[in-house]
Formats: sequence, structure tokens, C-alpha cells
Amino acid sequence: LVVGLIVLDLFTVNQGVDLERARARDRFQVTPLVQFLQSQPGPFRVWDDGLLPGHWGTVWQIEETGGISPLRLERYQAMMETMPGHVVRRLLNVHFAISRQHELPDGELLPEFSRPDDDFYVYRIQEPGPRATLVYAAEVQPDDALARRRLADPGFDPGAVAILATEPPLSLDQAVQGAAGQGTARLAESLPNRLVWEVETPAAGLLLLSEIYFPGWQAQVDGQEAPILRADTVLRAVPLDAGTHRVVMTFRPWTAAAGLAMSILTLLLVLAGLAWRNQRAK
Repeated sequence: LVVGLIVLDLFTVNQGVDLERARARDRFQVTPLVQFLQSQPGPFRVWDDGLLPGHWGTVWQIEETGGISPLRLERYQAMMETMPGHVVRRLLNVHFAISRQHELPDGELLPEFSRPDDDFYVYRIQEPGPRATLVYAAEVQPDDALARRRLADPGFDPGAVAILATEPPLSLDQAVQGAAGQGTARLAESLPNRLVWEVETPAAGLLLLSEIYFPGWQAQVDGQEAPILRADTVLRAVPLDAGTHRVVMTFRPWTAAAGLAMSILTLLLVLAGLAWRNQRAK
């Protein structure tokens, strides 16, 4: 049955991909556009309307909003489907967009990389959102639909206010927001399962990160466990007191530990079974 299901999957649903004759080096040629994106200072993400080959971000080491799987978090998909594109791009730290649209309200066309005959347009986002920002005001809205509506409000500034799913564990000093020298956040280390931020804030606030909220991520502030709050429906926020801090985020899902424990238990059972079998054979 299992073999039959595998064959069915290979030659029906995924036939077009599995039987593709194109070689990887032909499919993922390093074009002038790729070289340009790779040369830009980061961190940033690229928005793609499906015009580049699948998994291109992984191959070319460029962060993009599509990910490497057709499976998406429900909240992320809802954001993509229901919110204006320019709002989503700001939230996701998008600096460049590859689009079928011949006009993008928040983008400056880069004609040297665009191909109008193919409906292939490349834009530089004019006012991109940051990867991290310090905010000192928050609104609590546990209803995701209402939160998305608030984020899409033209009068709302996502760089000044975070929309949280739960109450923050500290009092925020809204008077600091917008003041000169309101704080800095520098990305000191970036790995797939580890992020390190060096932060300086003049007052208690939230480190709002353009990173997707997902169970398994854990935070430490100056070596102490700290909560990760869900902000703007899909992002992360870490509460901080005034001062200089080192914020470390690591991905440690309980499922990985459970899987390791099950693997070790299975190995022990197999070894015990072999030992028992050998003992009986003597």
C-alpha cells in the first residue's frame, strides 16, 4: 500500500516536477538581477509573485516572502490574502519586489531588470519597513481579523504601535515614541535557528521583529528567559526594560526533543531485543 501511494504521488500530483528534464544549473542561472540582489546590504526580504523558480531564495541565499514550501501558517496566509500588498511588504521588511504588475504603489521601477513583454517587473520599495524596531505603544487585539483591519488602516503607523494578541508584561512609555535617540537594535548574529540582537532603549518598550511568530522559538534577554509576544498577527515582540540588552532567540521546538527521545527509546528497545534473542540462542 505504501509503495502504491508513493508511485501514485510521483506520477500524478508531482509528475510535472519529478519528470522535469531541466538541470538545476540551468534552472537557477545567476542572472544580473540575482547578482544585484546578492550585493545589497541586509537584512531584507524580496517579494516575488511567482515569477522566479521555486526554492530560488534557498539556492541563491536571498531571503524572500514565499518560503520553500506551499504550506503556510494560517495567519500568514490570511495576511497575504486580505491585507493590501504595500502594508504586508512593510511588515515583512521587503526591500525589493518582483511582480507582474506594471505599477506598484510603494515601488520604484528598476527598468534595467524588468521585462515588460513578459510581465516581469522589478521594483525597489521606497519606504521599506525595518527588520527590527523599538516601539513604546501597543494596542491589544486578540481577534486577528480586527487586528489585520487595524494594520491596513491608512492612519495606522506600524513603526510606532504594535498590535499584540495579549497584554504586555510591562508598562510602556508612549512619550518616548518619536523622540530623538529613541534606541537602536543591531542584528549581531543571524542563523536559521538563532538570532542575536544588541539593543539599547531609553525606556521600557517592545523590540518588534519582522520575524514570523511560531511555536518553538525561545528568547533570552541578558541570559534570562523572556516571553515572545505575538505582534501584528504574525510577528514577534520581546518586552525590554530601559537599558542595553543582548536578546538571543533560538528555535527549540518540543517536537524535536520528543522525536530524539523516541529515537533513543526505539534504539534501546532494539538493542534489548537483540540481546534477549542472543541470550535465548545460547
